[in-house]
Amino acid sequence: MQSNHTKILSLATLVMLIITLWSWSRFSDHKTGAQGAAKDMKMIRQQLTGIVAARGGSGQSAVATIEPNEILRRLNNAAVNAGVKDHLVLSDPGNPSRLGNSDLSEYPFSLRFVNINLQQLTGFFQQVTANDASSRARSIELSSPEQALIIDTSNNPVPKGTGEVWTADVSISYLMLSAREIDKIRKPKADE
Repeated sequence: MQSNHTKILSLATLVMLIITLWSWSRFSDHKTGAQGAAKDMKMIRQQLTGIVAARGGSGQSAVATIEPNEILRRLNNAAVNAGVKDHLVLSDPGNPSRLGNSDLSEYPFSLRFVNINLQQLTGFFQQVTANDASSRARSIELSSPEQALIIDTSNNPVPKGTGEVWTADVSISYLMLSAREIDKIRKPKADE
């Protein structure tokens, strides 16, 4: 009887040893994979920095690292530079949403322009994209000219048929890095 318990304990010990060795081997493989991914990420960051430098060293990237109030200021400046500031009646930051399991969030901004023609709206978008590589127009909704009879800044109605003016509801989003990723970029680890 004692011999059977000894055999069972020996067998259980052997099984546990095999499971432990197999687990250690799997852990080692995953660790190696994670280290390779970290090296790939470092290389990608270096290459992105090189691409930005080759584009003229503007320092702008496809990911914003600035505060939402600064983005609103930049959107207002783009409206001023495009000559449509008087047409901008609403600028509202939305709530950021995380993109999958990444360290990126998409930060939406809603804008409303009134009594604006398509040429002016295009000029605004040109100003935005020239100054902010991380901006993306997500949606543009235009009200038909018949629905765009809005009171202009001088409180006079815009007559129908005097050029095509629109009410444009625009959604622009910015890709934002998490604070943790911003810190990694600013202060890279010594072992990387």
